[in-house]
Amino acid sequence: MGTEILLSGVVYTARDAAHQRLVHALDSGKKLPFDIAGQTLYYAGPSPARPGRIIGSAGPTTSQRMDSYTPRLLAAGLRAMIGKGARSQEVKEAIKRYKAVYLVTIGGAGALLAGAIRRAEVIAYEDLGAEAVWRLEIESFPAIVANDIYGGDLFEQGKRKYRLDRNEGGRQMECVFCQIIAGKISSETVYQDEKTVAFRDIHPRAPTHLLIVPRKHIPTLAHVSEADSSIVAHMVNVANQLARSEGIAEKGYRVVINCGQEGGQLVPHLHMHLLGGRQLTGLLG
Repeated sequence: MGTEILLSGVVYTARDAAHQRLVHALDSGKKLPFDIAGQTLYYAGPSPARPGRIIGSAGPTTSQRMDSYTPRLLAAGLRAMIGKGARSQEVKEAIKRYKAVYLVTIGGAGALLAGAIRRAEVIAYEDLGAEAVWRLEIESFPAIVANDIYGGDLFEQGKRKYRLDRNEGGRQMECVFCQIIAGKISSETVYQDEKTVAFRDIHPRAPTHLLIVPRKHIPTLAHVSEADSSIVAHMVNVANQLARSEGIAEKGYRVVINCGQEGGQLVPHLHMHLLGGRQLTGLLG
């Protein structure tokens, strides 16, 4: 989640009018104009191409327009969508249920995105004009993973990152992990002792994804003093113990500590990720 990618291959465009027809066809038992199983839909309505160009401007439209139709298409085999903006809770649950992914791309830069399109042709619903279904062959098309198969949500993650809770005096309150440790925010706690608390990540990157947090507020790994070094060693011991209790020790697991903004740390309280339960790839599973 949050990973920047470059897509190459075939995608199909479809906006709300085309979505309505696709869902109606499915519900009527009719054949779709293309096999949707395993495909990617790009929420766009390309403008007409200028002479000598493959396609006109091809920027994304707001994805929420398609939310009422998306669960039905995911159930039919759709596996990825590209658009802009957040999705409804129903869509996010369907993305997780059907192991799909939602990608976002650059809004307001349709001409730039058109440069990544190598071939384009209308394949269905030509009467809809700009909202017809196009088959696009793309190369190095920029996108960002916003919702993944594990329930991760880039938009909610961003809200948590920049939300400042303030008390009546206007001062910033203690961090979210300090509030979890204090019992002010609920969590699925799996372990605690005098030095640490461990709980399940609310947006897991793997079947097992635990956060191990020291009770003492230490902003980042870079803030660990010599006197606090034993806390980090204890966190490692706890990670090994939890790996055994979670049943992932034998096949292997990953332990990660992000440090600072450029290191990918989102909560300014030292914490360790424990991930496992499947073959891990990438930086965080």
